[in-house]
Amino acid sequence: DRFSFVLGITSNPTASQVEKLKTSSEERVFEAMASIFESEFPQPNWGWVAGATQVEEMKALRSKSPDRWLLIPGVGAQGGSLEESLEASKDSKGRIRGLVNASRSILYASNGSDYAEAAGKAAEDMANQMRKTQE
Repeated sequence: DRFSFVLGITSNPTASQVEKLKTSSEERVFEAMASIFESEFPQPNWGWVAGATQVEEMKALRSKSPDRWLLIPGVGAQGGSLEESLEASKDSKGRIRGLVNASRSILYASNGSDYAEAAGKAAEDMANQMRKTQE
């Protein structure tokens, strides 16, 4: 009855150092992991971390795991596209299955006395952007 997210493809530039390496079968590490996890853990209580700055890789991960939830960091401060990420998160039935994490753009909205207001505005702006993707 608990849910976990497995690190698939991160939003960090260093993703290429491990996650995108090719295996002996020419799959990238994150793709090989997806095949293994889907085979070994068919339960519905887990999903993938898939960075918004890696949309093409997110699509590849989605093709290996068509119905898993995706936790999507990298929208906001890291510059990932909210719209493209949510589109890539759609499951086999066309439903958005992405949970967007945009913490830095909110946490560091200001370091002054206006922090509460700035963070609130940043959160509201992100929520409005999410709503627009649903129109």
